[in-house]
Amino acid sequence: MKSNIFFQNIAVVAGGNVTAKLIGIIAAPIITRLYTPQDYGVFSVFLSVIGIMGSLNTLRYAVTIPIAKEEKLADNILKLCFLITLSLSIVWFIGIALFGNFFTAQFSAEQLQPFLWLIPVVFIGSGFYEALNNWAVRARKFRLLTRTKVSQGVSSVGVKIGLGTIGITPLGLFLGQVAQEAAGIASLFSKLVQLNPAFLKSFSWSEIKYAAKRYKKFPLVQSWSQLLLALGAQLPVLLIGAFYGVEVVGVLD
Repeated sequence: MKSNIFFQNIAVVAGGNVTAKLIGIIAAPIITRLYTPQDYGVFSVFLSVIGIMGSLNTLRYAVTIPIAKEEKLADNILKLCFLITLSLSIVWFIGIALFGNFFTAQFSAEQLQPFLWLIPVVFIGSGFYEALNNWAVRARKFRLLTRTKVSQGVSSVGVKIGLGTIGITPLGLFLGQVAQEAAGIASLFSKLVQLNPAFLKSFSWSEIKYAAKRYKKFPLVQSWSQLLLALGAQLPVLLIGAFYGVEVVGVLD
């Protein structure tokens, strides 16, 4: 394995994921004593909504970044992902403003209403991170991905514990999620700009449109399967909240 780059890269990425998970596991006994089951229940409903909405944050164009034949094409796909995520976040923001109260009432999650505005924020973060993560895979920056995973875990845990300690609950859980996304975006985007300074200086609608057409089968085909997978994983949480209340969701979580 020491002489095989492929296995080394797998070990590096897996090590980052394991370390990030361990940080969360070690911090769990502290965090669960700072927040109530109801806090966790509201946060779980929030994450379920993000999980469903986030399955379409780049319309699956992000997965085409590593397989693009040319660097210029990959850059345009990355820009396309950013534009799609920003556009959809505006749509979600308008939808939440118009129907947010109806949604929370249907799923017995009225406590989520003050935090609905954070859904588009985290949606943007998850979309940008997914796109940048695939760019890092293309650029073979696996050690960077490992450091990013660790920094995300530390940032999330730090914010949750810090705000929970001073009694800012359940907002601390939500802002911890925001901090996690921000930490991932910051490290990856800074490396992107460092390696490709021209990325921010050039922009062509025609080239981005070509990239969208070149890989149009991904949003037309894969986005539906991804949405169904997300619904299968997240819908039970929403249904449990609707039938039994968010506190039961928090206990199960």
